[in-house]
Amino acid sequence: MNKLNQMALRAIRPSGKLQRFTDGGGLSLLVTPANCRSWRLEYRFDGERRSMSLGNYPAMGLTEARVERDRIKHDVKRGNDPAPQPVTPEAEPDDPTFGEIAEEYLSVMIGEGRTEKTIYKNRRFLMHYARPLLPKPMREIGPAEILRLCKTIEAEGKHETAHRVKAAIGKVFRYAIQTERAEVDPTQPLAGALLPLVHQPHPAILDEREFGLLVAGCGAYEGSVAVRAGLQIMILCVPRPVELRLARRQEIDLKKRLWTIPAERTKMRRVHVIPLSRQAVRIFEDVIEWADGDMLFPGARSGRPMSDAAMSMALRRLGYTNEEHSVHGFRSSFSTIMNERGARYDVIEAALSHLDPNETRRIYNRTAYLKERVGLMQDWADLCDDMQKRASRRAEIAAFV
Repeated sequence: MNKLNQMALRAIRPSGKLQRFTDGGGLSLLVTPANCRSWRLEYRFDGERRSMSLGNYPAMGLTEARVERDRIKHDVKRGNDPAPQPVTPEAEPDDPTFGEIAEEYLSVMIGEGRTEKTIYKNRRFLMHYARPLLPKPMREIGPAEILRLCKTIEAEGKHETAHRVKAAIGKVFRYAIQTERAEVDPTQPLAGALLPLVHQPHPAILDEREFGLLVAGCGAYEGSVAVRAGLQIMILCVPRPVELRLARRQEIDLKKRLWTIPAERTKMRRVHVIPLSRQAVRIFEDVIEWADGDMLFPGARSGRPMSDAAMSMALRRLGYTNEEHSVHGFRSSFSTIMNERGARYDVIEAALSHLDPNETRRIYNRTAYLKERVGLMQDWADLCDDMQKRASRRAEIAAFV
């Protein structure tokens, strides 16, 4: 009883999930990822376990919450149900709207360190495409209304957008469930209700001869030094483009020859460790030497990372169209060429940080595959050198003829 104190309350910090701090006697403080704090009381009435909100902290302080807890427990002993009487939906005072929860969810994403691009896209899906839902109370929104909304988007030919809007709405509802402001996710019954998406693979050069020419072109790129180094690291380390653009000095361990990408910057939200080949180490040595501050691949604007378009524009200047090769396509090139050369599929997938659906194998990959990936990445770097040399010799012969 009375486990909390003022010092403990001031020390509480939000995390990436809903937290509950128990005081005793059924009283607890709930803290959401967006740092919304509210008192909650659990009690039993007529043999049933019940729960009710007392108020928000710090508007209701610790002493006031305890007084209210004791008053309610006294009422329960006298046979009085302390829960507020049901009100009509229109008159319910603390019924959060979809817009309110969506704004809070976006704030949580910002606090988690999601990229500006991710925040922008989710805000557009929720605040623009899902605008009709914003003023509605969460409990009034059902599957049929969401389906009508998404079908309207789909009818405009925006099939992928319709799927993404449905997914974003579902994330808001699941966040509301976690923070005890919704009970169900109305997007769950909509599985298969929208037209299936046709997967469009990232354009990529998959032929070794052509890829050798691409490697040579990237190494000779005469534009920004940061962009040239970025293209070379994309070739040798095959990270996701956003993982490269936001790379920091402290992630690179040249002695151990490892690049450790923190979980908050990876698509799968788990730490990804990339073994560095000798060739990659040499490039990172140069990058770290001329980098100003922690940011390894700065953009044209001071204090900002390289833009999404910077490496794409470099590929266009090298003569490759959007249909021939993309920045993300370096990963496809690596996967196809190394699979064709007989490298182990599991090790290649681990190198690309693709999620293994088998949890046991996933745990195994984190340990055993790292050693195997050291060899794989060195073999790949050596092969890139060889492909580049072969491409250069062919170019010399063609010029002579």
